[in-house]
Amino acid sequence: MFYVSTFLSSLVLIWGIDLQAALVILSSMFAVVGVGLFAGWSILSNITASFVIFFSAPCKIGDTIRIVDGVW
Repeated sequence: MFYVSTFLSSLVLIWGIDLQAALVILSSMFAVVGVGLFAGWSILSNITASFVIFFSAPCKIGDTIRIVDGVW
């Protein structure tokens, strides 16, 4: 925490960067990283589920699958 406050203080005092603009950019970067991590997690879970279905082989070619769409 000390390093972060020192870095932000140096940005404001030495280079004259507006602190509000820097915080907006920083929060935008965190949002993009968060969305990217969530998308990566979703893709990874889909790939893992496909491997589980493939290797456990619950369905064979020619099987009929009935999907019941109801209220959960």
